[in-house]
Amino acid sequence: MNFNSSVVTLFEVSWEVCNKVGGIHSVVTSKALQAVEHFGEDYFLLGPALKNNPGFEETDEHAWDSLRMGLATRDLKCRLGRWNIPGRPKVILVEFDKRYSSNQLLFEMWKNYGVDSLSGGWDYIEPVMFATACGEVIAAIHESRVEPMQGRSVALFHEWMCGAGLLTVKKLTPEVGTVFTTHATTLGRAMAGTGRDIYTNMRNIHPANEAAALNITAKWSIESAAAREADAFTTVSPITGEESTVFLGRQPDVITTNGLDLRVIPDYTEDRAVPSATRTRIMATASRFLRGSLPEHTRIFAISGRYEMHNKGVDIFLEALARADRNLAGTNSSILALCLVMGGHTGVNAAAVSGNPDDTDNGLPFICTHRVWNAPQDPIINACRRLGLDNRAERRVKIIFVPAMLDGHDGFFDIPYEEVLAACDMGFFPSWYEPWGYTPQESAAWAVPTLTTDLSGFGMWAREQMKEESMDRTGVCVMPRRGMSFDQSVDRLHERVLGAAACPDG
Repeated sequence: MNFNSSVVTLFEVSWEVCNKVGGIHSVVTSKALQAVEHFGEDYFLLGPALKNNPGFEETDEHAWDSLRMGLATRDLKCRLGRWNIPGRPKVILVEFDKRYSSNQLLFEMWKNYGVDSLSGGWDYIEPVMFATACGEVIAAIHESRVEPMQGRSVALFHEWMCGAGLLTVKKLTPEVGTVFTTHATTLGRAMAGTGRDIYTNMRNIHPANEAAALNITAKWSIESAAAREADAFTTVSPITGEESTVFLGRQPDVITTNGLDLRVIPDYTEDRAVPSATRTRIMATASRFLRGSLPEHTRIFAISGRYEMHNKGVDIFLEALARADRNLAGTNSSILALCLVMGGHTGVNAAAVSGNPDDTDNGLPFICTHRVWNAPQDPIINACRRLGLDNRAERRVKIIFVPAMLDGHDGFFDIPYEEVLAACDMGFFPSWYEPWGYTPQESAAWAVPTLTTDLSGFGMWAREQMKEESMDRTGVCVMPRRGMSFDQSVDRLHERVLGAAACPDG
């Protein structure tokens, strides 16, 4: 669509506007500056009004005057303001939790678009109510602000969680152009999470049957409907385009490869003074947590992302670290592995971070910095214990699991994620399922040597860009995982871990 930005209003809807949950937060924040530069005051971000919306600043400015009446006439309750990120985009936080009868809402979607919501729980119903309210807000603003000026509107919806918003806009104001972007199909993520190789025999997969078997019919159904009904359907990488064609029944119109605006990222390729200072803080905090000083030449490795043990490759990373610990015995090499994977918790564990050697985790050294939900069943903690990554004094590999959001107020590092990352020696992101991969992309952008795989969109893009160039020149290693077994993947990763851990005098 070639629109003149002066007469086009762009609405962008995501559950992660002023609400960091996963990678879409990076998608939105990284392009906000450019979007504001292009669309100016005609760019609106819509997100959920929650008890806490980090970075949101409610404002009373002239720009909202023309909106308030249109919203009020439909009894739409919103908070209007700005997001304190580069570009300071305008944000509408939409209240939704008391607006609808969920049964009636789900019936309307089935009647109008054939969306099967019968198996949907609260984790499905809540986003549907949010997105529907966003659709009403867009319709109200279009009618009260855009139409009187003979302008045009486009509404962009991210992921299945906002699919109901697209369907609502299509029903209320079909003249508004709609775009649906899927960053990962619900079915692809779920199947890959069980260990299935979805790419080898993708054309033989029956989506409806597989969705039912995995109890995700509702999410798959609304995602499929949104992809089908959108005026334009996009996804973030060719590998996810293949998925979407089979699992959602529509080939993407455009592949919108994700990117980062380097104007808002410090250039640490030469000047390492800031990361060096942060590294000193990390080493001191880690030593206190581990009840013992770490060698000065310790290599700091990081893994981060959504808490999906298999899809994100956390399982093979821990296996490779355990093997490396045995190989490094008797050498001068040592590793501090930071597992920065957000998970449910009830706050920092005061005993774990006290530094008191008498404080233990039932007689064992601590692994996790916070009190995670259902710790006896936590996959990362259990894997570490099983593999001998137990942080005993004699181990050459120490691991610290931080399940909190690193926003500078996590209670442990109290350092923003990007600064922690920039202080590391290498980022490991050995994903099995990764439609794009902001975590390895961010690692490379912050001048940290990075490992990704040929099953991630970023990895495939990087391999195409690098061609025959080595990691030494590009800083990015693309490890093969396509068609490889679990043990083969661990073997490859183990080699990379040992190579990155090598100490000159070790």
